[in-house]
Amino acid sequence: MEQGSGQYSGMINIDQPANYVRISKEDPVRIRGWKVCDCVNAKFEVRLGNKAVEKIENESRQDVVNAFIEQYGGFMDKDTAGFYTDVDIRDYEEEIKDGRLTVTVGLYDENGNRIVERFLILIVQE
Repeated sequence: MEQGSGQYSGMINIDQPANYVRISKEDPVRIRGWKVCDCVNAKFEVRLGNKAVEKIENESRQDVVNAFIEQYGGFMDKDTAGFYTDVDIRDYEEEIKDGRLTVTVGLYDENGNRIVERFLILIVQE
């Protein structure tokens, strides 16, 4: 990795909400899932459209650690494997295109290179 010839690996899962779920602008949405990565300095980000979510909370996920202990054991902490954020869709109205809002959850290395990203689409109803 230090010589620039290696490549980091990681996995992300978005448990909630489901892809293409219909939501109202008026109701808060919880985005919840988990992440594992072999990059110690990885940056984790959740975006709605192109706008980053400011407040993301960690969630303890022993189930994730148990499932990936062989591959990512030295890089995982059960207390930070899970994440969630509650978002007010009205704060992201400018990011809604044709009634759809893209959610991107990603891990990036110290140089900003993508390690892994996951996407889902929310159908926003008036």
